[in-house]
Amino acid sequence: MVKISCVHTGAGAQIFGTMEAALKKQMTVPFVVTHITDPDIISKISAATQILPESVDALMRMYSTCADAGADIILNMCSSVGEVAEAAEPLLRMAGIHIVRIDNRMCELAAAKHTRIGVMATLKTTLEPSCRLLQRCAEKQGKSVEITELLADGAFGLDATQLTKRLYEVAAPHLETLDAIVLAQNSMDVCAEALAEQTGKMVYSSPRYAAEEVAEIAARIKEC
Repeated sequence: MVKISCVHTGAGAQIFGTMEAALKKQMTVPFVVTHITDPDIISKISAATQILPESVDALMRMYSTCADAGADIILNMCSSVGEVAEAAEPLLRMAGIHIVRIDNRMCELAAAKHTRIGVMATLKTTLEPSCRLLQRCAEKQGKSVEITELLADGAFGLDATQLTKRLYEVAAPHLETLDAIVLAQNSMDVCAEALAEQTGKMVYSSPRYAAEEVAEIAARIKEC
């Protein structure tokens, strides 16, 4: 049984269910999913508009809790702290634990398929690291991409209908210069289908692609 621990910095039951449903579609080996969350982390990061040392410390403690509970794979669910997950990866690997950044596979695929990409978020602290990740993915593939930052300021916490409306308003002025849109926050997944229909663009949302990456790692674990 492969043990997957999802680390959240602020999430409700909806995203828990979304991620678990995505994993069920992709996993080919027996698995169990647990969730751990600390909303205080994203609250402090958003207020400070940067990742604070105390936030890094709190996140590392969460990773340690997952490791102590026997996690084989840690899925870092918050894009704002994705770079912390990357920094922790070498140590966790030495402990035999895989860590996956939720937006990694999504950005790899978007960079491979498109050259003019809009990255959309409701928080600047999410937008900036997501754009950096997308840029690095493109560089690794030897590609040049044009990234447009689409910040839906003030939209954090809106319900699905209101959020979709706000995201479209932000994207609309840029549609002629975009090939695709990347949703930087997993909570935006509820808007992905409607936004794709409204914009006529390919819209990438992370849960599906993260589940694919986790499933591939889990299959390799079972082979060992």
